[in-house]
Amino acid sequence: MTETKIVPIDQRDNRENAKANRDRQIVFNAGRKILDKLSAVGKGKSKEAKQIEEATSYITLQQYPAAVRVLIDVLQLMRAKYQKKHAHLAVCVNDLIADVYFLQKEYRKALEIYTDILELSDESVKPAKFRAVQKKEATTIQQILSNKSQTLTVSADRNIDLGKINMEIGNYKKSTQCFTRALGVMQMIYGPNHEGVAAVRECLADSFLMQERYEEAERTYRGILTAYERMNVKLNDGCHVSISEKLDIASKKLSERNMRRERGETLQRTSRWMVDN
Repeated sequence: MTETKIVPIDQRDNRENAKANRDRQIVFNAGRKILDKLSAVGKGKSKEAKQIEEATSYITLQQYPAAVRVLIDVLQLMRAKYQKKHAHLAVCVNDLIADVYFLQKEYRKALEIYTDILELSDESVKPAKFRAVQKKEATTIQQILSNKSQTLTVSADRNIDLGKINMEIGNYKKSTQCFTRALGVMQMIYGPNHEGVAAVRECLADSFLMQERYEEAERTYRGILTAYERMNVKLNDGCHVSISEKLDIASKKLSERNMRRERGETLQRTSRWMVDN
C-alpha cells in the first residue's frame, strides 16, 4: 500500500481571486438593479440614484469603505423620504450595504444586516433572506435555491466555505451544520478513507471543540486518526501531528469537565448527608 500525503483543503485549488472577482461583479449588478428599480418608479434622476451610481463606481474600484459611506447616506435619505409604497427600495439598499461589507470580509457586520432582513415578511426580499446564510459561494440565488445546476462536489465546496465563514464569525452551530452536509457528500463520493474527507472531518471536529462538545470532538478526531492509519499516513506527518494535538486538547477538556462534575456531585452528597445527620 502506498503512503498518502495529506494536502490541506485550502491548497486544493487557488481560486480565491476568481471568486472575489465574481462576488464583486454580483454586488455591482445588484447596485445596477436598484438603479433600474428607481427608474421604474420615476426616480431615475433623483439624488439617491446619483449616489447609488457613485457607490457602484467605488465597488468597481474596490473602494469599499467609500461605497458603504455613500450607501448609508442613501439608506437614511430613503427612510426619510419614501413611504410604504417604495419601502422595498430601502431594503434593497440595506442589502447592498451588507453585500459590500461581505466583499470587505467584515462578515459579522454583513450577517447582522442579513439577519435583520430575515425578519421581514415581504416576498421580494426572499433572495436576500437566503443569502443571509448562504452567501459565500453565491453565483445566482436561483441556482442555489433550485440546486439543479450544482454538482455534488460544488455543493460540498460551498458548504465547506460557508462553514469556515461561520467559524470566523463565531456561529459554530451553523458551521457544524455546513460541515456535516459537506462531509455526507464527500463520503458518498470518495468513501471514508480519503484526504478530502479527512480534512472536512477535521473542520467538523474543530466546530465541536469550539462549542465545548468535547465527546463528539474527541470521537471525530479519533476517527480521523483511524482513517490516517488505513491511509498509511506517517505519525510524523504534519496533519497527523495536528490531529493528535487536537485530540489531546479535547480529551483533556472532557476529563476536566467530568472531574468538576464528579466533585460537584460529591459535594451535593456530602451536603445532603450533613443535613440528614
